[in-house]
Amino acid sequence: MNPTPRQQSRRSLAVLSATLVLAVASGLAITAGTAAPASAGTPCWRTLINDWFDGKIDHVYPRHCYTDAIAHLPQDLSTYSNAPDEIRRAMLAATAHKSGGSGGGNDSGTPGAPATADRAPASVAPPAATEPEQKGVILRAIEWLGPSDAGAIPVPLLVLAGVAFLLLALAGGSLLNRHLQARRLGPPQA
Repeated sequence: MNPTPRQQSRRSLAVLSATLVLAVASGLAITAGTAAPASAGTPCWRTLINDWFDGKIDHVYPRHCYTDAIAHLPQDLSTYSNAPDEIRRAMLAATAHKSGGSGGGNDSGTPGAPATADRAPASVAPPAATEPEQKGVILRAIEWLGPSDAGAIPVPLLVLAGVAFLLLALAGGSLLNRHLQARRLGPPQA
């Protein structure tokens, strides 16, 4: 019994709609799978450390980001750099900016009194550069070659690893050459 053209048309329509539903479901599943990691993003403490990496913190972050950044600093940055001090200083400046304080008072709380010598006003911004910095070719090359954030592998370390690999390859080639030479010559004559 052959199906009628009408039954074939219905079957074709059912296959087409099932394929469409399967394609849409697959697309949604792929979109949901790829959207989850993108929405998670980089933690704010890592963004703050990367912001500090160029020597200054340019943005304002929530308070917990500063404390988390100090807690997550690698040991070498904590020991050998001023990162904890700079992050604390930025946190204090952000707190003073958020509370609307001018930072112009002294420790006794008298408004309008000058700041003490050991405590600079928190609202004082660094002077703005009037003309762009002109960097030499070597400095631009170093910045281009250098790591772009705190998590990057330093270029000198990569160069050292490349040189070490090259030396090991040369030593292996030398040993192989000796072995092949010895096979060509044969055993020593007595």
